[in-house]
Amino acid sequence: MKNGKDKIKFAYIAGPYSAPTVDEIDANIYTAWEASIEVANKGWFPICPHQNTAKFDRFCDQPYEFYIEGDLELIRRVQPDVMVMVGDYMSSQGAVIEMALARDLGIRIFTSVVDLPDISDSGFESEDWGVFLEN
Repeated sequence: MKNGKDKIKFAYIAGPYSAPTVDEIDANIYTAWEASIEVANKGWFPICPHQNTAKFDRFCDQPYEFYIEGDLELIRRVQPDVMVMVGDYMSSQGAVIEMALARDLGIRIFTSVVDLPDISDSGFESEDWGVFLEN
């Protein structure tokens, strides 16, 4: 089996989270969640910060900067294979910052899940699972 980076392809989901109302925030979280499912169905492993810290803004006292800085560091460390933009991403300061970092790092950006290629046929082969489970 090749190393995990060669087999598993990461897709970072970027789009608006913040909004004026709780219902709009929840709608943004849901949009990112739906995109994550579509991405996974295409064979990519989704990295979705919306899900990672969903509704923390209601229960955690950290400022906005805590979340955006954490998301940017996540992008730097993981270096996802692609970034998929969702929702009205151009109206989101955080998504625009994430997209700029992706460009700087040479990460390919898709402005729609529809445009993301389906790589589900290039996933783990059955014989790979035995090797995977042994390690």
